[in-house]
Amino acid sequence: MHLSNLPTLVKVTIDGQYSSSAPLDQDNLNLTPFLNVTTLDFVVKTAADPIKVMQRSEFPSLNSFRVTVDVLSWAEAEQLFSCGGGQLLDSTNS
Repeated sequence: MHLSNLPTLVKVTIDGQYSSSAPLDQDNLNLTPFLNVTTLDFVVKTAADPIKVMQRSEFPSLNSFRVTVDVLSWAEAEQLFSCGGGQLLDSTNS
């Protein structure tokens, strides 16, 4: 099943912590069609990929956002918090 066949997708969990595949970029991850996503959860090595996704996509229904990384620098934390464009979330974790 391909993600594009799930227009009502509301929760997305991406676990790339131990993946050796290509990083998440605009060419291989496009969540733009899923305007109803309410929960977005990343388990990855660095915050670079979630930052890219959040900068390139809009999630008007998002109310929960979680990023689990090995090390989160202050600069990455600032980028993550600025990605929301002032959108209020029910929960954020990193």
